[in-house]
Amino acid sequence: MSENVVILITGIGKGLVAAYLAAPGNTVIATVRDVSHPSSQALQELPKGLGSVLKVIQLDCGNKDSVQKAIRSLEISKLDIVVSNAGISQNFDKLIDVDTAVLQLHIEVNAYGPLWLIQETLPLLRKAANPKFLTISSGAGATSVLEHMGGMPMGVYGASKSLVNHLMKRLSIEVEDVIVWLMNPGCVETDIVKNSRNHLKLPESITVEQSVEGIVKIIGEATKETNGQFLNYDGRALPW
Repeated sequence: MSENVVILITGIGKGLVAAYLAAPGNTVIATVRDVSHPSSQALQELPKGLGSVLKVIQLDCGNKDSVQKAIRSLEISKLDIVVSNAGISQNFDKLIDVDTAVLQLHIEVNAYGPLWLIQETLPLLRKAANPKFLTISSGAGATSVLEHMGGMPMGVYGASKSLVNHLMKRLSIEVEDVIVWLMNPGCVETDIVKNSRNHLKLPESITVEQSVEGIVKIIGEATKETNGQFLNYDGRALPW
């Protein structure tokens, strides 16, 4: 009988939660900002594989105290996989006009959040046989392709993702006993993308299922060679 796999996913990530919950023998911990929200409660209705269980806990990724409290309250012996999936994209001003308080908010959720998360989960990750920490980032954080993005007003979001890319790349060097890497989920028709379409010319969307299938496959196959990489959902290496 295979050992129970414990997976923690931030930011609801219904597709990822559903994929891991449907497989047998998994303990899936889904973190949400509001456990009473209908979207949070709907997670309990997802099909469960044999022996799989779901725990939904409150965690605000933009608040260090909330991250600490949530992780330290977990009554588990290990974490095999952590997926830092929470993120926001709420501003499309040009940087010359932006309120730095708005920039700071994006940095706290999109960059500090994953950093706080790995700081708190590292002791539990180190108790697993093959621990993995994945941060869902974005191609918008790749500084090497900024010239090709034209006038797309993604300065605030992109800056926060550039920072998390740097943080996780550095952590992949510092934390030698955990596989740490980043992935771009593709242009998935999530709430963030739907909101962004009002302001940006975005590429054609892929389905949540396509993105999740690719991400779960790469997580499952991740090895030390995956450590420190920035990958697309289809496995393609992305520029920094």
